Amino acid sequence: MRRTRRLQRTREWRPEVQVAPEILAALPPERGLWHVSAAERVCEEAAAAEQARLLRWVRMMMARRLTRSERRLVELYYFEALTVRQVARRRRIHHSTVSRGLRRAVGKLRAAALETADGLPVREGVLRAMTHENPLERR
Repeated sequence: MRRTRRLQRTREWRPEVQVAPEILAALPPERGLWHVSAAERVCEEAAAAEQARLLRWVRMMMARRLTRSERRLVELYYFEALTVRQVARRRRIHHSTVSRGLRRAVGKLRAAALETADGLPVREGVLRAMTHENPLERR
């Protein structure tokens, strides 16, 4: 909810500028509002491919190394962006149990990242992703 409120405040601070549609239509494509150069597109596609590859690796290691309960905690906390207390309410367990389960699960995934798995080189991105909090605000 805090993230939603923060986005709403950010949107309220943005100035609105009225521009006639003819002016926007007359702009060349490279000066358009949402222009993305070919180089930027290539970089974005490469980053998206790397992120998808890392996500597949994490999902594979979750299936192999985590218990069903640990997997569910990780999915709710990291993939559905719920807070520890929200996960606890949904799972009907104490929030400290959720914290311990997440710490144990991330430790197992971190250990897997330190090994080479299925010929994939150990990637700093995997370790970095597992050592930092979810970028969404949690509390």
